[in-house]
Amino acid sequence: GYRAGSATGLNQDGIYRKLIYTKPVECALLDDVYTVAGDGSTPSSNDMAGVQTSLRVDWFQQHGSWPTVYDEAYSHATQLSDVDLTPYGDRCVFVGAKASVSADSYLVGAFGPASVVNVFTSLNAPQFY
Repeated sequence: GYRAGSATGLNQDGIYRKLIYTKPVECALLDDVYTVAGDGSTPSSNDMAGVQTSLRVDWFQQHGSWPTVYDEAYSHATQLSDVDLTPYGDRCVFVGAKASVSADSYLVGAFGPASVVNVFTSLNAPQFY
């Protein structure tokens, strides 16, 4: 919890938030307007890939149910058990950060399958410079 976009030094910050939301379907089953594709056809490509900046908070209310998996201040000492996405399999998740509880947009975030986001890599290890 050190960085949110260009804001750094957030380890002890009690205002900035780190969040994870999930959709009860795979990312591939979401269409261009981020609702579940219901006609059985292959969804068209969308722009949920990659890093999102300035995504509005109300986007999640406008595009169906995205239950909160995790929502804590940056000062919270996140444990692996807090962010274990194993139970969500390949469901689509959004991992993001915002400047406060009442902020109207996310500073940074990304969508992806929980099974991919949940993978432990050497990049998860603390890095010292």
